[in-house]
Amino acid sequence: MKSLWLACCACAEYPQVQREIEARDAAARVLRLDRLDLLRGVVKAFSVPPTGVALYAWRAQGDLVLELLQALVCDCEAMHVMVLTDDLDPGWIAQLFHAGAEEIIAGDDNTGPHAAESAQACMGGNPRRADEQKRTDVEQEVEALPRNTKLAGNAMEACCEPAPQPPVHNDRTCCMGDAAADLDEPDSMAPAQGVQQPSGPLPWSMARGAAVHDQSVHRAPVVCAVAGRGGCGKTTVLATMACCAARLGLRTAVLDLDLMFGNVYELLGVEALHDLGILVGTAAGSLSEAAVVQASMRVAPRLTLWGPLAVPERAELVGSVIEPLLEVLRRESDVVLVDTSCTWTDAVAATVASCDRCLVVCDHEVGGPAAVERAVSMVKRLGVPRTRMVCVVNRLGQRACTEDAALRLEMAASLSAKTRIPDGGHAVSSLLSFGRADEVARAQDAFGRSVRSYTRSLLRELGCPVGLDHVDDEPMDEPRPRLHLPWKKAGGAL
Repeated sequence: MKSLWLACCACAEYPQVQREIEARDAAARVLRLDRLDLLRGVVKAFSVPPTGVALYAWRAQGDLVLELLQALVCDCEAMHVMVLTDDLDPGWIAQLFHAGAEEIIAGDDNTGPHAAESAQACMGGNPRRADEQKRTDVEQEVEALPRNTKLAGNAMEACCEPAPQPPVHNDRTCCMGDAAADLDEPDSMAPAQGVQQPSGPLPWSMARGAAVHDQSVHRAPVVCAVAGRGGCGKTTVLATMACCAARLGLRTAVLDLDLMFGNVYELLGVEALHDLGILVGTAAGSLSEAAVVQASMRVAPRLTLWGPLAVPERAELVGSVIEPLLEVLRRESDVVLVDTSCTWTDAVAATVASCDRCLVVCDHEVGGPAAVERAVSMVKRLGVPRTRMVCVVNRLGQRACTEDAALRLEMAASLSAKTRIPDGGHAVSSLLSFGRADEVARAQDAFGRSVRSYTRSLLRELGCPVGLDHVDDEPMDEPRPRLHLPWKKAGGAL
C-alpha cells in the first residue's frame, strides 16, 4: 500500500514541497491543503495516521505554526513532520524544533507579491478580500525579517542555539528596583544550618518595578527532573545543580513537588521545614506575597526553596495552587528547578507539560532501561517534544554501570540530547547526609565537575545570563607535579 503524505501550503510553494516529499518517498501519494486550521482535523480523520506531514511555515504565521506542530506531535507520535520555512533565523529554527518538527528545510526565496497572500491564505483568510494596506504591511514584515545563511541541520544543533528569551537585565538594581539597595547578602555560599521564619519579601524581592511584573519582559525558564523509578539520584542531581546555578549569580528557585515525602530541604541543609500547605485554600491567581514568603525557605544567597508539605495527606489539596506559584517564581527568579515524585500528581503533570527542559534521570540498576523508556513516553504524551528532553545517565563508573550499560540506557531513551554524571562515591552520600549539597557542588572530583559543567551549558542554552567569561570563585585544579628522574646523570655500569 502506498504511503500518504499531507502537504499544507499555497499553490506557489507546492512544487518545492512536492519535490521534498518525493525525495524521501518516491511512491508517496500527496494530499494538499491550503489552510493550517484544517490540517489537524484532516489528520485525525484517518483511521491510520499519514506517513508524514509537510507544511510551509511563514514567519508571519508565528504562534499558529508552533501550536499546530505541538498538537500534531501529540496526536501522532510516529508521523514524520517536515517544515519548510522562508526564514533561516536560528531563533525561529530553534522554536520549530522545540515545537516538534523533525526536519527543517530552507524554502525558496518567495518574497514577491504572492508572499503575503500565501501566508494570509494559509492562516484561513481570503487575501483577495483583504484591503491593500494590510497586504502591504505583511509584505514589509516578511521583507524586514533577518535572514541568515546557516540553517540548523538537526534537533541537536537547534537545541544548542538558544531559543529567543525575554531580555534579562544584568544590572541588579535595574531588575529589582529600589529593593536592591536593601539587600545585604554575604559573598560566600554556605548551606543554612537553620532557617528563620521570614517576615519580609523574597530573598530577591518581589517588590519590583511595574515593567518587570509584565510577563512579556521576564519569564524564567523551568527545568524539571523526572525519573521512571525511585532511587536513581534525581534529587541529588537537582539539588547540586541548584547550588551551581546560585553560585553562577542566578536567582534560583527550587520547587519540591514530591509533596508527600520530598527531602530536597534536607540535602540543602534546611533544618526547619516551612509548610507549603499554608497556600491551601488560596484562590487561583491571587497568591499573596506574604503567603509565598511564609512558605519559602532561604537556603543561601540567591537560592530559595519551596516544598514539600509538613502533612503529607494534604498533597491533593495543594495541587490547585502549584501553577499560580510557579508563575510567581518564573516572574521573580532567573531559573526555576523542579524536583518531582515517581508517582505523578496533577501538579507534577502540569509543571512538566510547561517546562523548558525535562531531565530524565536514570541509572544502571535492574529495570533502568524500561523505566527510562516509560518516563520518556509519558513526558511526550504530556505534549513535551523530545527536543526538550535530556537523558541524564547517573552514577557512571559505579560497579556494573559501564560504558555498555550507559549506552543501553541512552538507546532506551532515544533522545538526541544526553549527558552523563559520574559516580560520586561515599563522599557524596556522606556530605548530603549532613545537608552539604553546596560542598558537593564545589568538590573537585568527577561528580562535582560534571554537574558544574552541565549546569553551566544548560543555563546558557536556556538563555540565562551566564557568560562565557564568567569567573567562578572555586579553586582551579593544581597542575600535577613533574618528576625529575636522574636519567641524564652519569652513572656507573648503566
